[in-house]
Amino acid sequence: MQSRKTALLISCFDWYEDRLKPIRDILIDKGYCVTVVTSDFLHINKQYIGKKNNECIYVHVPSYKNNISIQRIISHLLFGFKTNLIIKKSKPNLIYLLLPPNNTAIYCARYVSQNTRCKYIVDLVDLWPESMPIGWISHTLPAKVWASFRDNSIRKADQVLLECSYYKEKLVTYFPEIVDKISILRLFKYQSVEERKKVLNTIKQYEEERLNRPHKIILGYLGSINNIIDIDKICEIVKKINNNGLCVEVRIIGDGQSREEFVERLKDSGAETHFYGKIFNQAEKIKILGMCDYGLNIMLDSVSVGLTIKSIDYFSMGLPILNNIKGDTYEMVNEFRIGLNVNDNNFYEKLKTTLINRFHIHNIFETYFSKKSFNKTLEKIINRICPANEGNEE
Repeated sequence: MQSRKTALLISCFDWYEDRLKPIRDILIDKGYCVTVVTSDFLHINKQYIGKKNNECIYVHVPSYKNNISIQRIISHLLFGFKTNLIIKKSKPNLIYLLLPPNNTAIYCARYVSQNTRCKYIVDLVDLWPESMPIGWISHTLPAKVWASFRDNSIRKADQVLLECSYYKEKLVTYFPEIVDKISILRLFKYQSVEERKKVLNTIKQYEEERLNRPHKIILGYLGSINNIIDIDKICEIVKKINNNGLCVEVRIIGDGQSREEFVERLKDSGAETHFYGKIFNQAEKIKILGMCDYGLNIMLDSVSVGLTIKSIDYFSMGLPILNNIKGDTYEMVNEFRIGLNVNDNNFYEKLKTTLINRFHIHNIFETYFSKKSFNKTLEKIINRICPANEGNEE
C-alpha cells in the first residue's frame, strides 16, 4: 500500500508568496503532502497577520518593535521551539528550511540526524550575523554561537540554496566540503501582464520627458529606511552631483526608524526631497519611480549582502541603479550595463555622460529575476533532490 510522503516548508518570516508557494506547488505535483509553517508576526510591518492563508500553519510568537532587540531574539527562539514540536508530530520525509533566523536550524538538523531518510534543504536568503550593520557583533561569542546553528545545519543538508554567488564565496571559504551541494536560487519578483505594459509605457514616457530637464537628475529610493542603508554615502553623492552642476531630486517610497534623519539630511545636502511613505500599489510605484533616472542601492560597507530586493524592484521598472553592493550586483552592473557602481573611477563623470537602455534593464529582469526564471531553476533543483518516483513510499 502506498502512502504519500510529507514535506514541511519552514520560514519564520513571510516568504510564502515570494519563495515557499512555488516550492509547495512543485512538491505537490511530485505527490508530496505539503505543510507550510510560518510566523503569525510580520517582520516588515511589525504587526500580526490579519488575513491568514489556509495553506499555512501559523506559529504564534511575541511581537517586537526594533530590529535589534531582546524582544526580537525571544520571538525567534519561541518560533524555533514551537516549530520543533510540529516537526516531531508530523515526522516529515522532507524539510525545506528558510534561514534566517538560525536557531530553527538546530531542531531541523537534529531531526534529520535521527531520521536519515529525510531529505533536508536549507535555503539561505541572508547571512546572520555577517550581514548585520554593526560589524563588531559578528566577532562576539553570542554571534559565533548563532552562526554555528546555521553552519552545523548546512553540513547535514542534502542541498544548500543561496540567493547569490557572493554568499557561496563566503561559505565555501570556511566549508569547502559543501561546494557540491550548493545551488544559486535568486530572488524573484512577480510581474503581471498589466504591470509589464505599465512599465514599458513608462519607459517611453521617461525617454521623452528626460530631454526636457538636461540639468536635473531624479533619484529614487524604495524600501525600508533602516540602520543598514548608508545615509552618509547617499548624502555625499547628492552633494557631489550638485557640485557637478546638476540639480537633484529624491523620491522616497518606504519607511523605517531612520526616516526622519534620511529626509532631513537629504534636504540639508541640497536635494529637493519628496517622501511618499509606504505604497503597496504597484502601478503607483511605477508612476513615481519609473520617471526617476536611477534607483539608490546603497548600504553600509559592513553589511554582507550580494543582492537586494530593492534592486530587483528597480530592475522590474526598467530603472538603472546607483550601487555600492558587492558581489553579484556589482558584477551584473558592470557586465550588463544596468546602472553605475559608485565606487568606480570617474563615477561622477559617467553619471553625466552615460546613457542606459531601460528596455534592456527590463529584459535583464525577465531573464534573471522573473517568476518564470525562478521556477525553471527551482524545478531542476527539486528534481535532483526528489526524483519523480520518490513522491510516494511503500
